[in-house]
Amino acid sequence: MRRGESFTQDTYHFKELLGNLEVRDDDLMGSLDVVGMFPNVPLKKTLEVVREELENDDTLQMRTKWEIDDIMKLLEISIETYFKTLDGKIYLQRDGLPIGKSISKPLAFWKRQVDDIFFVWKGSKEELELFVWLLNGVEYRVQFTLEVEKEGFLPFLDVGLMKAGGKLVTRIYRKPTHTQQYINWNSNHPKNMLLGVLKGLIHRAHVICDLKEDLLEELDLLKDVFIGNGYPEHLVTKTFNETLPRETLKAVFKGVQQDVELENQKDFFEVLHAPYVKGFSEGLQRKLRKLQIGLVPKKQDTIYSNLCKLKQKGDWVECKDVIYSVPCKKCGVRYIGETGQHFCQRTK
Repeated sequence: MRRGESFTQDTYHFKELLGNLEVRDDDLMGSLDVVGMFPNVPLKKTLEVVREELENDDTLQMRTKWEIDDIMKLLEISIETYFKTLDGKIYLQRDGLPIGKSISKPLAFWKRQVDDIFFVWKGSKEELELFVWLLNGVEYRVQFTLEVEKEGFLPFLDVGLMKAGGKLVTRIYRKPTHTQQYINWNSNHPKNMLLGVLKGLIHRAHVICDLKEDLLEELDLLKDVFIGNGYPEHLVTKTFNETLPRETLKAVFKGVQQDVELENQKDFFEVLHAPYVKGFSEGLQRKLRKLQIGLVPKKQDTIYSNLCKLKQKGDWVECKDVIYSVPCKKCGVRYIGETGQHFCQRTK
């Protein structure tokens, strides 16, 4: 299960795997986490593994006409990363995978997701610690931190796991530092989006909480938290009453992504993108819906966006992907062209 994973089919699959897993009272639950994963991936060894996998891929020639050397050369170019500071200095990342590049994830996770690992260890704690010690000795830069259950409980991401009756039971887990602060009702956002936050957390509670007492405790907590965040009490109560039968049906048809009760929605002829104005956009949206026109709130200019320019503004001659016009010094005729290079390089 990956960090920050939304409640999609993967979550149902994770719950299904836990439901089919048999555990004994003397088994140890634990989790492993990679320390600084992307920057610590050994680049040279990673490229060797990629080349070996490509050479052993019998279907490669059916999928592309590129030679393996060409693919590897392009891959090396793709993972090159340069950093430019405000004072104009340029630094090159010499090893590890760059954070933020799309190519880094498939290189780090060739076979499976390994950033957060949950496991059940059928042995002693001393044997587990020895195994992790050996695991950390395989590659000195790729190190795992170990966390084991305490008093039969293990937090894994936002799920709390317990052993009960030879099975794993889950409930919602929050860190002790959790502030219980969600988007406030008085913030400048559409009401359907504000209520969507509440509905999403209600759905999460129904998915994760296996025991009825844990579910009721989580729902009571959500009521108090959202009322404390300014949500009208009658809307909170109404949302809980409306979602209960729907979540019950989802539990019956477990793993089904779409709601059982599909609303009759018609496609809009047009969609209007406009800034959200509290107290006005809701009424406009209802009237436009009768004309089969959708309304999508658009982000407005803010003081932050106008005053805070975090990116250093460069000289225009350093821009690329530009259309340029160069006048002749003798006759005044202009030459107009387009280039993907930086303009200063093109002028040379």
